[in-house]
Amino acid sequence: DTDTEAAANARDGIITARYLLGVRGASLLHGQSAGNVAAHESALKDGVDSTALDVDGDGDADGDDGILIARHIFGLRGDELFAGFSITDEAERAKVEANITRLLPGG
Repeated sequence: DTDTEAAANARDGIITARYLLGVRGASLLHGQSAGNVAAHESALKDGVDSTALDVDGDGDADGDDGILIARHIFGLRGDELFAGFSITDEAERAKVEANITRLLPGG
């Protein structure tokens, strides 16, 4: 929840994906939030440093993780969530979804 609202929303997914794709500064929040860029970057950096944002478990919190997190927040599940990714094993998919769910408020 990057915007301190009670629940994760599309804005959180977009900001998280942008950060994990390397976007920083004002572009991180462009069109999504009038919040404090430094606060968002700090919170997201904490997630990277703690490995919490490495939802696919490959050892690197990167753009793939950001896309998976954003898709999940947008409500995509199953094949829609993993479209274009090489994650086909059902147990691995379940693990990724559980990792994402733990990130969300109430998870």
